[in-house]
Amino acid sequence: MELNRSSKPTTFIRADGSKAIGMGHLNRAYLMAEMLKERFGSAVRVLMRKDASGEAFARRRGLDVVSFDAATVKEEIEFLQVMAFKESPVLVVLDVLENDTDAFYMDCLHKFGAPIVAITDDSFKHAIDADLIVNGNPAQIGQGYSGERGKYLLGPKHFLMDEAYAGLLQDPPGDTVQKVLITLGASDHHDLLFKLLSVLKEVRQDFSMVLVVSSASGYLERLKKFLNDYPRKYDLYVDAPTLVPFWKQADAAITAGGNTLFERIATRVPGATLCQLRRQNEIADSFEKLGVNFNLGFGPELTEEDIKNKLEDFLSDFSSRLKQYELSRQHADGKGLQRLGNELEPLLKGVTS
Repeated sequence: MELNRSSKPTTFIRADGSKAIGMGHLNRAYLMAEMLKERFGSAVRVLMRKDASGEAFARRRGLDVVSFDAATVKEEIEFLQVMAFKESPVLVVLDVLENDTDAFYMDCLHKFGAPIVAITDDSFKHAIDADLIVNGNPAQIGQGYSGERGKYLLGPKHFLMDEAYAGLLQDPPGDTVQKVLITLGASDHHDLLFKLLSVLKEVRQDFSMVLVVSSASGYLERLKKFLNDYPRKYDLYVDAPTLVPFWKQADAAITAGGNTLFERIATRVPGATLCQLRRQNEIADSFEKLGVNFNLGFGPELTEEDIKNKLEDFLSDFSSRLKQYELSRQHADGKGLQRLGNELEPLLKGVTS
């Protein structure tokens, strides 16, 4: 394993990306890396399991990636120990699905002697043995962690997104929807875009579409063929580095229930979710209860008729869309990275520039 040496203090970000789990973890890794470089002068290594689509996504973002193979937690720890011996990290960030609840795994990481930040999205109370725990899930609001050793940053105002979202100013929605932004995640785990586009052929409202997709989906050529002679007007964008420029174009949006749901709420654009994963569906339901989302449901289990009927309800309900616009900034404001940086200041004092 050959590493790029740096005289700067080093942060490890442990995150994965693939067609199966999506690219949201790697997107957050990119955002954290940029913040850590700018605010703390830290070099950042992203440590990820080998996956061709995930690595390609990360490298397009300009991330310094070190990939590895590991069939077990023990093998992963052995890799991380070698990395820590060579690099002496001043901070370790975990954005993983399960290992942060493994006592052996966390105990080994603490032996590196660096503060640990854990990023998670569980809906239920979930203690993690780290110094800072960030959980943007709205279902976490009001959960009690006072007896735990770490500091918990809970709720969607702590969700990590491009800091440009803090300054976006969206106009209120009109009576009718003229243009819909559609993005179902970089990997689109279940290829739900095809089901959604089939439905949208039949939806009675008249609007054009902005489609944002990623080559990580693996279906670009199939999509282009599918869109031949498509009855609605559309603009197609591939591998856009950020969604920030697209929200202003839209009166409404249809997203998955991952990172883009939080970003959409921060923009105040009214929207509906077609969820890729069950945990996304839990988050989307929680936001619906707060009045800032219309959840179509768990995409793989919905019929096209289900989606059509629900979408027509959403698009025709101006009062519901206006309510989303009015309530959204109470719940997500785009300042999660800033808040995390503020919490890192005392942890990194004296070890970064």
